[in-house]
Amino acid sequence: AEDQCFIEAQNIDPFPEGFVFTKKILLEKMTGHRCGNCPPAASEGIRLWNENPDRIVYLSIHAGPLANFSSSASKFNMDYKSDAGTELFNTLNTAQGVPFGMIDRSFTSIDEQTWQTEVQNRLAVPATAGINITTCYDADSQSLAVVVRSTFLEEANKTDRLAVYLVE
Repeated sequence: AEDQCFIEAQNIDPFPEGFVFTKKILLEKMTGHRCGNCPPAASEGIRLWNENPDRIVYLSIHAGPLANFSSSASKFNMDYKSDAGTELFNTLNTAQGVPFGMIDRSFTSIDEQTWQTEVQNRLAVPATAGINITTCYDADSQSLAVVVRSTFLEEANKTDRLAVYLVE
């Protein structure tokens, strides 16, 4: 069943004739459960996502010193950090603090009040690439197959990269 699901996913035409490409943006918020300024940033990120749920991919990434946990502290006894989140914090977070927002990885700000304007600006830009993601989950084997296909709608930048994250 798992192999059949994967084969079927690969046989789907990802961009049929007449397909309309819709610009979507990535809004990433770096946060930590010890961050006093992060709840307002989280509220702003959620508000922006609620206004554009089909056009914004919103991620909260726990990283940095304010995301550290303590097994003995009852309030901070869960570790939400990941290796990928730590790497993003160390390489992309120019402020090296939280809350820190990134929009399409081209705009960064520690002030969530600036996010709305940049979200509107980015949503107004035409799509430059199309991505089709087809998933197949096999309950018997508890395996997930993900087929990602992309196409550029204009000349591609040689430094463009694709990263696929499974988020909860």
